[in-house]
Amino acid sequence: MRLPSTSYPYAPFRRTHLHGAWIALAMLVAPATGAAQLPNLTSEIPLPSLTGTDARPMGMGGAGLAVSEDASGLYWNPAGLAQMRRIELSASMTHDSQEFTSDFPDAQPSNVSSSATKLGNVHLAYPFPTYRGSLVLGLGVDQIRSYEQEMEVQTTTGAPGQRQNIHDTFSSGGTLWGWSVGLAGEASPRLYLGATMVFYSGEEASGIRQITEDVDDAYQEEFFDDIIETESDITSGPTFNIGVLYRASQHFRIGGTVRTAMSLTYEGVQVFDDFTVLDNGSETREVSEVFFLDEYDFPPSFGLGTSYTHDGLTVAVDGRFTDWGQISFGDSPIFNRGFQESYDDKFSLNLGGEYLIGTSPFRVRAGYIYDPVPFRLHLDTDIPTEVAVDREQQFFTFGGGVLVESVLTLDVAFQTGSFTRESALYAEERELSRLFFSSAIRF
Repeated sequence: MRLPSTSYPYAPFRRTHLHGAWIALAMLVAPATGAAQLPNLTSEIPLPSLTGTDARPMGMGGAGLAVSEDASGLYWNPAGLAQMRRIELSASMTHDSQEFTSDFPDAQPSNVSSSATKLGNVHLAYPFPTYRGSLVLGLGVDQIRSYEQEMEVQTTTGAPGQRQNIHDTFSSGGTLWGWSVGLAGEASPRLYLGATMVFYSGEEASGIRQITEDVDDAYQEEFFDDIIETESDITSGPTFNIGVLYRASQHFRIGGTVRTAMSLTYEGVQVFDDFTVLDNGSETREVSEVFFLDEYDFPPSFGLGTSYTHDGLTVAVDGRFTDWGQISFGDSPIFNRGFQESYDDKFSLNLGGEYLIGTSPFRVRAGYIYDPVPFRLHLDTDIPTEVAVDREQQFFTFGGGVLVESVLTLDVAFQTGSFTRESALYAEERELSRLFFSSAIRF
């Protein structure tokens, strides 16, 4: 009797040369009668993040649309660049920590942690001398998405006398970067306009490994060791972030942005390495590879924010709407129909505040982020079952900063939050903590 192989429970994406699409991983061989299996989970695209990496706005809950007044406006709201009168060079670093907990029936609960420290951004703002108003050029690079992630599942399946020990692991890494050039100007003493053109590039690498062992010596194979490794380069054409900022009064400002639709192209190779050991000690190994070229189209995003400043206190509120159901893959209407049905439109909310302590150069910040997950996770069973979100993704942020000699700023922020999904057959919790360090110098 052959040893049956189970499906990969968390179903990371697999590319095939037949249609180039990301699809859920299928079983390696046909299962034997009576062999228990973990249900597949439908595949999820790692969406581009719309959250920046600058410590000041992140300390204020990511509410940066109406408070942008430095080089970080290149990312948040390019219209904010028009307020600058001095050259500014800024940079930030991020440290991300994630904890992923998953639980299948008859499987050991899994708890996997991962972390990564990366460059957050580098921004340069250059104001041109003007007779009236302002004209500011911005250049920068921003971390758009970190692909660092790890998952693990261990379980024993099969009827008595036909048990299998299964150990699944998944890991990924890489970064998506946004390379920006922006221009902003003062349309009137109270109205500022700006636009940023962005090109995306990066790399992503992932590895999936499944080890299946014959516990009861019921099959001719002693164990399988199956590995799938994927490497891809990511590129894009130009996309735009168009912004407006209006000073309604000395204390009150309104800002808005439109991020145009974007396309990402993934080009790379996927290697399949299947190793089998039989009961008689003989070994077999099959290695193959598939080259792929995939393109994903992501929808536009609309943001609106406001801020109020009085006696050293600034309060800001942002809202952003994105219809992620408009995601498409290539030109396949049949595939896109099912693809888009797995995504919802999303409205995110950012609240934050900043307080200048007396006459000191120190500021303290706090904020809240409501960022619901747009993907509807389903179990790939006979009757597809949704793994409903039990607690939407929410974050709390804290931060502070100091201005040194009117030329140097030092800022730090901390973000922490989580979300959970649960059904009768599967449950997961994702916890994320991010630490931001930013500094800027003005000339």
